[in-house]
Amino acid sequence: MIAADSVEAQRPRRGGTQPFVPPPVQGFEQIMRTGLFIAGCWVALFGLYLLFAGQTSMSELLAALCTASIAIAGHLNTRRVAHRELRIVAPWGRLAAGVAVALIHDTILIAWNLIVVLAGRRPRGAMTIQPFDSGGFTRKAAARRGITILAASIAPNGYVIEIREPPQGMLMHRLVPQPPAPDQRWPV
Repeated sequence: MIAADSVEAQRPRRGGTQPFVPPPVQGFEQIMRTGLFIAGCWVALFGLYLLFAGQTSMSELLAALCTASIAIAGHLNTRRVAHRELRIVAPWGRLAAGVAVALIHDTILIAWNLIVVLAGRRPRGAMTIQPFDSGGFTRKAAARRGITILAASIAPNGYVIEIREPPQGMLMHRLVPQPPAPDQRWPV
């Protein structure tokens, strides 16, 4: 028999036969998924640091360990303060493929131009404007700008200097001038 003031007595029953059972606050699967995500990010950051450092000496291993740990601590602190996860909607497959193609293309282009410079010709770098729709001042637009700047700056031929508002575009420095990308939303 259920007491009148108990939780089960106050909750409605489904079909009149089963007591109400509240859902778990955070289940084991969610905790495991979050833990695996954080561990995967830490391993990726550790590996990227070593990849960019180009060597695996003891000091570089220690620096990679500290850098990855500080970055993950910052991520966890941001999640704690914001009380929500950051969800960035982007065409990740297209961005990854575009960055990979640009990286290969620009590496070959820069290598060829270095050979030309060794032959005695002067390099002809230039500042160019890449048309870019900055998207206003929302959080989603700021995230898209950050991802676009990062993706456009990874390839060795150029990097983003600033985003200009009146004539919307990204001011880029390019070692070898190239025509602007046709896509103004994700110009990678």
